[in-house]
Amino acid sequence: MYSISLTPILLVLTLLPLALAVAQLRRRLPHDELSPPKEIDALLPQSQCVQCGHPSCMPYAEAVAAGTAIDLCPPGGPELVIRLCNRVCPSEINLTEIFTQAKRVESWQRQDNDHKLAIKQRYAEHQDRAAQRTQAAQERRAERLQRRRSRPGRTAETQQQQQARPARAAAARNKHGRQV
Repeated sequence: MYSISLTPILLVLTLLPLALAVAQLRRRLPHDELSPPKEIDALLPQSQCVQCGHPSCMPYAEAVAAGTAIDLCPPGGPELVIRLCNRVCPSEINLTEIFTQAKRVESWQRQDNDHKLAIKQRYAEHQDRAAQRTQAAQERRAERLQRRRSRPGRTAETQQQQQARPARAAAARNKHGRQV
């Protein structure tokens, strides 16, 4: 019976120094404030653009610290790749290949933007030409109408007859029982 009540006391006396030693070590060791993901996150542009395929910059920093590609951040550009490589890359990494890929992606983006601008410019030119054609057609119609009205063989009497023609047609329809 003596041994049953003594076991919890011995257990506490054994674990207490162990807990104190762990607490002392925690005070002496550096805190987790400068962990690799946090350091990498501090290097990132913090645009939270999601272009790297991660929901924000911190998950991307954690992925880089775990060893994934360091060139997935377009807003950071080649400068970020250099800084990240100085921080996390092993010495045998091939930077030439990474920069070539980054330049290729940048070139594709530039070509895509140039293509979009060319399409917008062609559309604007098309709209301008359509407006010019419409305006030219209206001007031609106005000139033709003006020429018809000012023909030399036309007298004031024939002009009045042509103006009265729609009124006579309406009167004739009313005479025959049709409504206007």
